[in-house]
Amino acid sequence: MNNINTSNIINWYQKRHPDWQLDNNNDPIANETKRTIDDYKTQILIPIEQHFGLTTITYGFTSFELYKKVQKLSPQHTAPTLDQHTSHEVNS
Repeated sequence: MNNINTSNIINWYQKRHPDWQLDNNNDPIANETKRTIDDYKTQILIPIEQHFGLTTITYGFTSFELYKKVQKLSPQHTAPTLDQHTSHEVNS
């Protein structure tokens, strides 16, 4: 049985910052983003966990609302020049 699920990828911030509340619950808006997260989970994260064992998601999908909160309250936990992204939400 694997530990990786979509909720871990979307709600990763709740373990590090349990007091943070978001209006949109960090839910992706675009269907393409949802599909990409699911592909990332099934094609990359689950095989990694099957090979190496229990895997903990420490950083995952970040909506624009969560990004603004991280930059305001916890910017030391980001590395903009190193972060890798599987998808992104398009804004106006």
